[in-house]
Amino acid sequence: MVVSTWTAPQRRVGAKLLPLPPLPIDIYLLVLDQFVYEPDLQSLSEYKASLLSLTLVCRFFCAMVTPKLFNELVFDGDDDCEIASMSYGPHNAWFEAASSGDQSACALMKKVKKFTLSNWRDEDDPDEWKESECGLLILRTFSRFSSITELNILRTPIADDFMIMVYQLPNLRSLNIKECVFLPLADPLPQPNSEMLRHRPLRLRELQLGHVDNFKYYRKSMALFVTTSALRILKTSDSQLARQVMKKQMEIPLECLEIPLVPGDASILSDFLNRTPTITELWLESGGFEDDEPPPPVLLDIHPDALPNLKELHCPTPTLPQLLPKRPVTSVNLVESQDWMFAKCYDNVDLSPLTPTNNNSHLQELVVPYAMYSELPLYEFIPKVDTLVVCLPLVLSALPCRGILRALCTVHERKPIMRHLKLLPFGGINVVWAFDLVFQHQLIVDLLSPSFPSATAISLNEGVEWRCDPDTKKWKPVMLAPELYRSLLSAGEQPFWMMVNATDFEGLFIGLFKEEDLTAEILHRLGSCEACASADVDNAARLGSPDGSVGVEEFFLATFPLADE
Repeated sequence: MVVSTWTAPQRRVGAKLLPLPPLPIDIYLLVLDQFVYEPDLQSLSEYKASLLSLTLVCRFFCAMVTPKLFNELVFDGDDDCEIASMSYGPHNAWFEAASSGDQSACALMKKVKKFTLSNWRDEDDPDEWKESECGLLILRTFSRFSSITELNILRTPIADDFMIMVYQLPNLRSLNIKECVFLPLADPLPQPNSEMLRHRPLRLRELQLGHVDNFKYYRKSMALFVTTSALRILKTSDSQLARQVMKKQMEIPLECLEIPLVPGDASILSDFLNRTPTITELWLESGGFEDDEPPPPVLLDIHPDALPNLKELHCPTPTLPQLLPKRPVTSVNLVESQDWMFAKCYDNVDLSPLTPTNNNSHLQELVVPYAMYSELPLYEFIPKVDTLVVCLPLVLSALPCRGILRALCTVHERKPIMRHLKLLPFGGINVVWAFDLVFQHQLIVDLLSPSFPSATAISLNEGVEWRCDPDTKKWKPVMLAPELYRSLLSAGEQPFWMMVNATDFEGLFIGLFKEEDLTAEILHRLGSCEACASADVDNAARLGSPDGSVGVEEFFLATFPLADE
């Protein structure tokens, strides 16, 4: 709808017109521009409800707000229900109307810029989605979403006819496909001279493709689709797709590259990195273990003047000498996927590339696995860093939290000087202490703050950060993931809450809710920390220490038996 065809709303009180001139349209537009989604203040559903109310004010407001209301569409299935028996709600009627050519329904589809299709995967019968009522409706109407710039397909079967329509979206900028299964092809997908690829969006900037099944039939067409000079971000767990893109002898000014590190692709990767100076973020994940043997080291041949703009580096430690020295890297991540599951041995790892003499810029962030921090004296390599992140593997989840942190604090006498200490446990916020703010505060005051005196910010998970007030020296929590915590705290009876208890600190959790949204269940959930304290004591007892204060030697013998061997 064109703004110039509308006049500004008349000023009135109820039905009574006021003897005042109308406000300029620009004033109303400035007011409406203030209605933006802020997760810290409201949930997405509350934001959508506010927009819906604005559309009822007048026709002008309706015309201006409707694009905001339909800007993002999430079409989510239900993992617990059978696809064939599901009720699809209001989407069903909307798509039915659009498939029959209803002008209003089709016009609304053109407002959608961000489309998410998720959780329609049936592990037993992936083909069921394609033949279901919902799948057929999507297939018949998807081409009408011609304004989509960002498409997310998560845990949903993908058929060839749907993929062809995706390739033909004229305004697509970002394509994200995760945990999907690609259905077998009746015929090969069309090749590059076909209608599909001749109309591909040459402005595609981002592809994320990870953990997909049966992708081999689609790999060639996908490589042809994304390999353009507009591509800026490539993140894929499919090494063969990455190889096909990197082998193209054309300039692809990538800024972010995240791919598996495969020994057989060392020369192709080296050549691509040497001729792509635009890369600012590089993430290389080494292959998995086979027969308990680590993959062979990958030797890259990187020119000294290559990667002049590299800022963030995530790589296996053997490639650190080839990628880090003399480059303006501000963040280094040395955690591999295996580090999240169990403790590896790092006693022979060379971290000398981290030293200030080998790195042109001040390294601001270092991310290491717990075993590496425990076995190597980081202070000797990097005496000062702004943020130190230590990742805790799954094997530690059965041990008492206080014992884990006591070992962390005492294993080295000298520690790097840091401003921010982050401890990231496996499972994110799904750990017993994530909702127990009283317990977190005790751990910081009793253990972490005395052991890391330079730290003015400490995180025990990604959702809450504790900051030290410079005047009072008291530690206060700051919420970093309000919508996630709000949704979990307000959820009904879940198995999650049988293991986790929540305690508030200075009203941080209570402040996530409006007064009318604070149900008796939420208030009860924030009532005490007895469950968490009990769970921690039980875990400690299994190690023969009732208060969790296990000795460092005993703790590591229980935690890292492989390193002992």
